[in-house]
Amino acid sequence: MREGKTKDELDLESPNFNANVYYDNLISKSSLQDLLKVAAQLKTDINALESSRHTLVYNHHPQLFAAGDTISALNARTPQLLGIVTQLQERFSEMSRMADRASLDDVPGGGAREVQGAREDGASEEMAVRKVRERLALMVAAGDSAGAKAFAASKSASLQAAVERGVPGAKDAADECATLVAAIAPT
Repeated sequence: MREGKTKDELDLESPNFNANVYYDNLISKSSLQDLLKVAAQLKTDINALESSRHTLVYNHHPQLFAAGDTISALNARTPQLLGIVTQLQERFSEMSRMADRASLDDVPGGGAREVQGAREDGASEEMAVRKVRERLALMVAAGDSAGAKAFAASKSASLQAAVERGVPGAKDAADECATLVAAIAPT
């Protein structure tokens, strides 16, 4: 059993290699001529390994620097990316709140009823005006440019009528809707 373990400890490629056992065995069993040959072979192997190491570093030098630059760039952009993610979360929350408040179902009978006839539903005209503004803002935030333009066009006359009747908040809502529509990129 000890002999198998000793052979394993003497094998340079073995994970159980033991340099002290190898050295003691080499000195005790080898002649001076053999020792000089082993020393020359070891020196050749060491030089070859050193050359391989230099070649690896030289060949992969650009990749090492590129990896370092990439890591630095990621570290530099992390706060900016966190800020963008935070803004997105806030906007999604705002869109969710707006969706909860705004009625997204089209009212049968046309858009004029939504503002002018709001009292029939028990809601104030002011609330109806606010819903139109919020729905348009939600459509713009969701990226539905065509839908937002169509919705704004269908509500334009109703908002103008509410402004003329002096509905509180109607002028601000009409101005905000016009601003939102103007900000939509042409399709």
